Amino acid sequence: MAEFYPLRQIRYFFNQAIIRERKGQWDDSIEHLLTALRVCDRHLGPTHCQTHRAQTMLASNYRQKGRYEEAEKLDREALAGRQQILGEDHVDTIMSCKNLALDLKGQGRYDEAIELEEHTMEFVVKEQGEEGLDAMNCMNNLANTCAKAGRYEDAAELRGKVLKGRTRVLGPNHHLTIASQDLLGTDLRSLGQIEKAIQLQENAVDTARYSLSETHGITARCSIDLAATYEAEGTDKGIACAISVLEQAFWSFELRGGLEDTLLTVALKNNLAIAYAKHGRFKDARPLLLSCYEWNKAHLGLDDSTTQQASANLMWLLEQMGELVRGPAISN
Repeated sequence: MAEFYPLRQIRYFFNQAIIRERKGQWDDSIEHLLTALRVCDRHLGPTHCQTHRAQTMLASNYRQKGRYEEAEKLDREALAGRQQILGEDHVDTIMSCKNLALDLKGQGRYDEAIELEEHTMEFVVKEQGEEGLDAMNCMNNLANTCAKAGRYEDAAELRGKVLKGRTRVLGPNHHLTIASQDLLGTDLRSLGQIEKAIQLQENAVDTARYSLSETHGITARCSIDLAATYEAEGTDKGIACAISVLEQAFWSFELRGGLEDTLLTVALKNNLAIAYAKHGRFKDARPLLLSCYEWNKAHLGLDDSTTQQASANLMWLLEQMGELVRGPAISN
């Protein structure tokens, strides 16, 4: 029997969308997926699996463009359809829960996202046990969301389980284990447990340098987080320690030479510059803040909030150096 023609059309539009996604051509990908969804609506109806796939793919593209409300509408439709046809605990239904949680987090609706992520975690833990790799990933995601919602005790409890499990399953030198140790430190910092946080994060930085490399992304991230914890001590010694750890990370990249900046290395420069500024080292901070602003402007655009904050930081610094009349307060 010949394949139902609309299915061939839909598959064609899916494939074209995927090709555009891989090239970062999100607007073109969205147009193909909108066409696929129209074909699904016309010929297959709202309960067909291909309709749900079109909704899910289109929602993913919308998330890439920051269009979270539109993504939420599609993911809710896909979730409702899959719950009706496949049941609450089908893997595709669980995936729709995860996607919807991403949409809600993108809108800052963390408490709603937590409910969905708890359901996802319960399902995966039931299937794999608490030390299954996917289960630990789900716990980590839930911990991240709890932290963003200000529920730091819940985040720390989850993160402690993830760290314990990853240490046992993956080993203490695995990049995910190191990241878990660092993130538990950030949770403890938020709870005011600075000494415990520093102990964990110093160990994470040392392990990352030894096991991964001085210029690994995890090493840079751990260094930034450790510096923030040192600064949270609120002492001159804390700022000096923050500068030291950030300088070591920064010069590790500089010594490699010719490496292009990324969001992470720009964040490293920004934090080092701000630490310099807080220590009164304005001349050292100036070229770093200027570099951060130029990179953000070129890669993110003038309207991006990160670029605008980089501009504000630079203007504040120039004011302190007597090169501008006034500027906004500096912040991370």
